[in-house]
Amino acid sequence: MSRTQKHWWIVPVVALAMANADESARAAGQDDKAAGGVNASQITAITALAEAAPRDASQAAAPAQRPLAQDATQPDTDFPIWFLKSTRLIDPRLRPSAGIRVPRVSPREGGPLLFPNFPENDPGFVGGQTMPWSIRGSLGLFSVDRERDSSRFQEYRDVRDGTTAGLEAHFRDNRSVFNLLGRQLGRRDQDLTMDGALVGKFLWSAFYDETPHTYAFGAKSLYTGLGTNVLSIADSIQLDLQNSTTLPQATAKLTDYFNQQGQSFDASLRRQKTGVDVTLLSAYPFALKAGFSNESRDGTQLASASFAFYDFSEIPFPVKYDTRELKVTAERARPESRLYWSATYRASDFIDRFQTLTFDNPLRAVDSLGTYTTTFQRGPATGALALPPSNTYQEGSTSVVIKDLPLRSTLNALVSAGYLRQDEALMPFSTNSAVTLSSTTNPSFNATDLAGLPRRTAKTAMNTDTVHVRWTGTLTPKVHFNQQYRLYKLTNHEQPFEMLMFVREDQDPRFPETAGASYRTVLADFTKHTSTSEISYDAPADTHLSATYTFERMNRSFREVAWMNDNKAKVAVDTRRFGMLDLKSWYEFTNRTAAPYDNNQYNDVQGNPVGRPILPLLRKFDEAAYHKHEWQGMVTAYVNDATSVSGHVELVGTNYTDSPFGVLWDRRHAYGVDVTYAPSARWNVFADAGLERVQYEQGARSWRAPSPASAAAPFAPEPGFDSFSNWTALATDIYSSAGLGFEFFIVPEKLRLNMQYTYARSDGQEEFTSPLGTSAADDTNLFVPLPFTDVDDTVWHTFNPEIEYTLSKQVSLSAGWHYEKWRSADYTTDGFVNVNNYQTFFPFSTNANGLAMETGGFLPPPYRVNVLYVRMKVGF
Repeated sequence: MSRTQKHWWIVPVVALAMANADESARAAGQDDKAAGGVNASQITAITALAEAAPRDASQAAAPAQRPLAQDATQPDTDFPIWFLKSTRLIDPRLRPSAGIRVPRVSPREGGPLLFPNFPENDPGFVGGQTMPWSIRGSLGLFSVDRERDSSRFQEYRDVRDGTTAGLEAHFRDNRSVFNLLGRQLGRRDQDLTMDGALVGKFLWSAFYDETPHTYAFGAKSLYTGLGTNVLSIADSIQLDLQNSTTLPQATAKLTDYFNQQGQSFDASLRRQKTGVDVTLLSAYPFALKAGFSNESRDGTQLASASFAFYDFSEIPFPVKYDTRELKVTAERARPESRLYWSATYRASDFIDRFQTLTFDNPLRAVDSLGTYTTTFQRGPATGALALPPSNTYQEGSTSVVIKDLPLRSTLNALVSAGYLRQDEALMPFSTNSAVTLSSTTNPSFNATDLAGLPRRTAKTAMNTDTVHVRWTGTLTPKVHFNQQYRLYKLTNHEQPFEMLMFVREDQDPRFPETAGASYRTVLADFTKHTSTSEISYDAPADTHLSATYTFERMNRSFREVAWMNDNKAKVAVDTRRFGMLDLKSWYEFTNRTAAPYDNNQYNDVQGNPVGRPILPLLRKFDEAAYHKHEWQGMVTAYVNDATSVSGHVELVGTNYTDSPFGVLWDRRHAYGVDVTYAPSARWNVFADAGLERVQYEQGARSWRAPSPASAAAPFAPEPGFDSFSNWTALATDIYSSAGLGFEFFIVPEKLRLNMQYTYARSDGQEEFTSPLGTSAADDTNLFVPLPFTDVDDTVWHTFNPEIEYTLSKQVSLSAGWHYEKWRSADYTTDGFVNVNNYQTFFPFSTNANGLAMETGGFLPPPYRVNVLYVRMKVGF
């Protein structure tokens, strides 16, 4: 066969592989939405074949004595025997993954490694030899009880009564490729992807998907205007609550109004994403790629807003925005060339339909002055929040790959520059018309007057710069090296703000700590350098050894530390020298050092004198020096061709070496095991279990301020570290999970039974310690603190038996039951009611009581759901 003829039978195979290159990432069928597009290696492969291929069938004619057809469906073809295979999981997203299975062929005999356990979807494919197309559909009918008992069940999916469909189709001939995949069609979590190619001309792909996010079913609110940026409460309700004389009276009134006039609503978001990508290949070796996508989110979520330190309301927060992205790439890619080059322009535009959110104060009908600790007696009638601002980001980048350098090495380099701009209109200082402020240009203005702002728009600007260089090669046939350097720089070009005063909680004018000073905004930015050196050795007996050293330095502006250095050393081993055992393990040690910690950084920026009350021994954990150890080990034992056992251990520990207060240390231990037994093609059993334990400890100090003017003075009475008022908190979370399942072909290739059970549990607690003093004069914690034993405790069960009968190669029927149960326990939910009053302690406050208006949306109730379904799959 000639070189040209060989290329022609390879082209469709390469094109089909290209169109399905993202299969492994989407096989699990969960939130795996398609991104579209192709990469450089795919373009290189298909364009190289297209260049060598003839442009029509007549050019491929063989000698007259044996005419060759280049259509696989024709007789006397030199195509290999092939068929199109349906490989995508198009069934409804119900069954969780529980364990893994071994392949029918041992990896020692060249078979695949372990793969996920979801069953083969018979009929997985149909079609005879040299069939140029295939199509497969799935139609399911669901009956669901208690589907709306809890938003937790439906949080990111749509499982309800009714039908759902899946569709997969493929087509290819000697020059064209087309693929289509649709899942959950007709549901709020549906997705549809298409891609295709005309060999040597162009590639294209398009997608649409939806993802719901449900926060609460049947939440209640006194607000009207849900879904908009203006939330209102009837004036009569506000006035009645404002006229209350005691906190219990206000609480009783608010509870009655809430129960009688509160409207129910579902707090949820709908995410929709669409996109298209096109790649032009006709100018080979040059290719031009263009892609556009739009993601929109629309709905209502819940947020907390306060009108004083003691009064807050859950508000239905409106979400209505779009994120549009355009990406254009030009590249030069020729397989036989040493040089690959590309240049890319990317533009992202975030458009928020609402700039601000205003919401009525349920406790006030008239604006009045007050302190930030007051309640219904005084304060603003309306609150306001700035919503995420619309902004744009543009980036230009270029990359180069040079192959066949000395030491059989390859050099990759990337340089990019980005520009982020945001110039949203600013809000006034306050919604409270009773507040009067002053500025450098306006000595007296109402806090609601935009004329008092330092400027009318944000005028924010940031630039990003990235340089990434990678050099890989071979020192000897068994010794390889990898050198990398990366620079990332974020530069802040915002015009700073300067203010003489602002309004706290929309009711309390606040002046700078230092008389005659002003408040200044801090324009933080940073630069990060990362350098990595790796050397690896291919040892005998199928063993791979590697050692890596990474140095990372971050320089920061206007932070407590001016720089941080991370030194990381890592060693790894991967071996099969022990017969049927595969061993993988690595260990990494990180030592972080940092510049001297400037606790007075805030005061320095604001021009306050040295010595103002601060927390001199506190260290923020992301700026603190530490030692970190990480070790992971994995082993897989292939006991025989039917049995495998796999286990892993991961240990992580961090000690913050220079942190008397703040986070002191953290630990993470994780263990897991999987067992699979598959003695024949008719049945197999699989099981898994996992345990993870996470702990961290933090320290701080309580204090009794000498006077209201120096509330933040925990070290004024006791300048040193030792104090009876010191305390530590130890947080512990334990996560355990287990899964068990089996698959049994009752009648080979006809009747299959599949069953899976999964269990997951989380158990958290908080423990406190504090030395006990002898009197309130030397100990603000004059008691033994009790632990919180129920912190985010949850238990989750799922059970899913299914039976499937294959009528023919084209049709199969299945029926199943999915049971799911979830419950939670937390100390914050015990005895909780939607509207309540509470008491708090604040040393210098004259009002230690507050009022809360809750919708109940933050507390998803437990659920127990049964799903019965039947499904038919048809394929041609």
